[in-house]
Amino acid sequence: MWTQEQCERLAFEETKVKKYYSQFRVKNRTGNTYYVGSIRGNGYRNSYRLKAALLPKFPHKGIILSVESPRILPMHDGRRNLNDLGVSHAYHLNGTGEDGRVKICFCGSWKPSYSCVLAIWRGEIWTAAYEVHLITGATIAKTLNKWKKMLKHHPWIW
Repeated sequence: MWTQEQCERLAFEETKVKKYYSQFRVKNRTGNTYYVGSIRGNGYRNSYRLKAALLPKFPHKGIILSVESPRILPMHDGRRNLNDLGVSHAYHLNGTGEDGRVKICFCGSWKPSYSCVLAIWRGEIWTAAYEVHLITGATIAKTLNKWKKMLKHHPWIW
């Protein structure tokens, strides 16, 4: 059950998520609340169903962001899966949940000023970097660092 303060914050979050990610829906508004929706970029091999689960002390504690489907995320070489890596800086993973689904690491440490939209946006970026990994074999961290450098040196791209 959410407090009055949390209910007000959740109403704000729902408005923002609807505005920026209309394909995402809020589930279980009264407790164990989460957002779920799909991301599919142009030319992607897969559509990704992401789940952003709010922790009980939200917004003071953060969100668990996971890939709901595809459930198994193969690596570029086809012999291993991201699901088997556990916590990985190279692939921006916070391990897997009890159900074996990959949890995406999307921020160093959560701050109450962060939004659910940030988590979903980071999930969208992560899925794009994972698609690059499937094609090139580059780690997600390497791809994200490359993109950061491009934006830093060519800000007009953004």
